[in-house]
Amino acid sequence: MDVKLRIRALHFVVSVWAVVLGINAHADHPAAGELQGFISGLYGGNGIFLPPADNIPQNIADAHVPHFTGPEQIAQLNALSSGVLSGTGVYALNSTVTGITFDLSAGAPVQVEDSLGPLLVERARTIGKGRLSFGLSYSSQDFDELDGDDLDDIRVTLIHQDCCAVGPPPIPPPDGQLTGFEQDTIILDIDLNVKQEVWALSANYGVTDNWDVGLIVPVVTVEAEAFSEATIILAGAGSLFAGNPVHTFSTDPSARFSSTGGEETGLGDVILRTKYNFSRDNTGWDMAVLGQVTLPTGDEDDLLGTGETKFRAMFIASKTYGRFTPHINLAYEVATSISELENYTYAIGFDARISPRFTGGVDVIGRSNPHVELIGKDIIDLAFSAKWNPFDNRNAPLSAFVSFPLNDDGLRSDVFWGVGIDFILN
Repeated sequence: MDVKLRIRALHFVVSVWAVVLGINAHADHPAAGELQGFISGLYGGNGIFLPPADNIPQNIADAHVPHFTGPEQIAQLNALSSGVLSGTGVYALNSTVTGITFDLSAGAPVQVEDSLGPLLVERARTIGKGRLSFGLSYSSQDFDELDGDDLDDIRVTLIHQDCCAVGPPPIPPPDGQLTGFEQDTIILDIDLNVKQEVWALSANYGVTDNWDVGLIVPVVTVEAEAFSEATIILAGAGSLFAGNPVHTFSTDPSARFSSTGGEETGLGDVILRTKYNFSRDNTGWDMAVLGQVTLPTGDEDDLLGTGETKFRAMFIASKTYGRFTPHINLAYEVATSISELENYTYAIGFDARISPRFTGGVDVIGRSNPHVELIGKDIIDLAFSAKWNPFDNRNAPLSAFVSFPLNDDGLRSDVFWGVGIDFILN
């Protein structure tokens, strides 16, 4: 029985891998990099070039290209793009511990905890030698704000490039000084639509009573769209020649508008995990360490992954007091080459056994990126979670969570939610 069950478990994992890879292979991909550069690519990705006005003197027309572009202006769009990209690719995943596991030696589901266990954070307890658990979860984020600013009401100002020594006669302005029509600006009113959905399959196996190994395979759907409307702001009388503006969209009104982006579905970054409990039999706090490697299997160009291998180390402590189990998670993560992905995370909270079939939890979850200076440096959320087992045979507890931001940093959803199920092979 033991060998047959192991073969069935392996066959199940391989089958799921085949399905996931099939989804990724048949995804409808737009041009490479379209989603990654969906903001900086507005108006062609190099600012705005207006069509030449036909009402200005020839000497000015010959020397002047009406361009609102350059390093400073493009940097504004790139900073906005980086802030949005930093918030995608962060998944909410079920804990690797569950209250019900599959005992391969006994060939049956086993209730291994008084409660059904935490959902979004880790408990120090391991599942036990020869036990196998699976989980399937779904989470959704419809992002609303970036550092407190509404994504549907973002304003960026483009200034004119210093292109020529043209100004009021008889003295032209010095190089680098914007005068007359060069002081005109363009206001971009940008509306962003950013959504992320994640289906995640997890498997966890107890190698020994104190040592677990696990695998998480996410399938990610990302929708990222940008819509922009440009408005020319004239600086004053110096913006006019013969009563007409030098800068205008009148020859091509459609040039005021730009849109980019699309939707992608595919394999995300696969996660390998291992946890070792070094105080399982103690009467005090349970303590464990968890190691995690995130592989760059998701397409970075389409925001399905980060393109980086990441390594994470976590310390976990938990202790049960009757119906309550407080827990603490402290973690550090580093990427292979991008320092902005380095982060510290923490979680402090508890789960409580309301009844033998229902467990609730409350957690404060935070993430700090020490190398991020402007956008998304510190993220703090308040999460409520629940696990419920409606089945008499206790082999498929359901789970749900909802999370709310406690600060304005970074790319945030007003509400972040997810559901899941831990299921057992029979």
